[in-house]
Amino acid sequence: MIGNVYYRALEAATGSRRLQALCRLMVADELVRVAYHAEALIAIRQQRAALPRLAVSALHRMFLSSTALVVWAVHRRALARAGHRPMTFLRAFLAQYEFYLSHNLLSVVLAR
Repeated sequence: MIGNVYYRALEAATGSRRLQALCRLMVADELVRVAYHAEALIAIRQQRAALPRLAVSALHRMFLSSTALVVWAVHRRALARAGHRPMTFLRAFLAQYEFYLSHNLLSVVLAR
């Protein structure tokens, strides 16, 4: 999910058509991979009771958010050129997280 946001930002930050095309390919590849892994995580989460499931989800979100901020710090020049500051990059990542994992998690919890 972080890669999706990063490659889209890199595509916006560069004037190189080749790099832009490569970034679009990377995003397309990542979208398939993220969807597969999100489905697997949701299946694993469904095996847990509601409260542990929510706790693991919160820890997972914190870990991935911390990782996103490390990615921003390491790649801040390119990301800043694309208009990202630490919080905008984090918000873009969290939107990916919400799309792939949180909505599905909430619907599973409410279904039980």
